[in-house]
Amino acid sequence: KNTQETLTEALKGYNSILTFSHSSTVNIALSNLAKAGFIDKKIFILESRPLNEGNQTVHSLIKAGFENVSIGIDFAVNEFAKEAEVAVLGADTIHANGQIINKLGSTTIAKIFHSFEKEVIIAASLSKICVRGMIQSTKNWSPSIPQRNPKEVTKIAHPNLKIWNKYFEIIPPEAISLLIMDKHMFKRPIEQKLLNFINESPLHSQIKALKNTWNDTSSTMA
Repeated sequence: KNTQETLTEALKGYNSILTFSHSSTVNIALSNLAKAGFIDKKIFILESRPLNEGNQTVHSLIKAGFENVSIGIDFAVNEFAKEAEVAVLGADTIHANGQIINKLGSTTIAKIFHSFEKEVIIAASLSKICVRGMIQSTKNWSPSIPQRNPKEVTKIAHPNLKIWNKYFEIIPPEAISLLIMDKHMFKRPIEQKLLNFINESPLHSQIKALKNTWNDTSSTMA
């Protein structure tokens, strides 16, 4: 709720906003804008494949009362970025080094908006911080992103065909203008600011204790 409220306030200053797929945090923040009377803002939604979750966002925002909503496939990002002032995305996972895991396509969106010198906002609660990744390393983070059901991409089966179907990817911190977590806002460059925040929070002592436990544990037990 804190993240949603902070994001709502941050978005009041923009006339045109782009989002991607379906993030409950972003969706509720946008709906809060409509409840506050900002129904004239132009909203762009990029659909995500293969599950078409952007349709959930469309239904929700039209129901909320927005008067100007557009949806296009994910590859419409370059065209939509010409009009939208800001891209706002959720996050599946946040690492202390500033890297963000989110829905596949998020990195392209962030990089295109960054190249247009436009804002990219990531919004997620503190619970999205990857504790396991911090225990193992704060720098060299290589999370395992699994393949999903290949039949979602194609039902063609052939020994010469490899089907690639991952849902998530890493957004580099340099493409992010603003990271919102609860009531906290971290502006670019977010890497060191985020790490400093974590090191000064109660989470730091917990991470340190867990690191000691991790280092004292045999690889078999780990």
